[in-house]
Amino acid sequence: MAKKKEGASEKIIRVPDLAKELGVEPRTLRMFIRKLGFNAPETGIEGFGPKRKYEWKEGDKQLKQIREAWKEAQKEQKEEKKEEKSAGKGKGKGKAKKEEPQPEPEEEELEEDEEFEYEDEDEEEEDEEEE
Repeated sequence: MAKKKEGASEKIIRVPDLAKELGVEPRTLRMFIRKLGFNAPETGIEGFGPKRKYEWKEGDKQLKQIREAWKEAQKEQKEEKKEEKSAGKGKGKGKAKKEEPQPEPEEEELEEDEEFEYEDEDEEEEDEEEE
């Protein structure tokens, strides 16, 4: 999956390749990389074209840091899930607490005797009476 640049013997690892390796969507991985504070490496392209791209040569220091940080984040996430499960045990046999329905606010209604009058109608009635 990694693409090779022409004339280069090293593999170029891009976000989709790394995302597939780590089992995550490329978008999620890019957001994670930005949270780590890494910027996309410069491409060296002058003129038209991207100045920076998220691509690294295999064995790059930044790539290694990203992989390690991802693995660490996954371990922390698993530990948090275990803690949540263990904290949930012993409380009501795992059943979720039911929320009581809240009464809906009542809307104001006009009584049958009351009529709602529009100001414009009064003016129209006065005009008709004058004619």
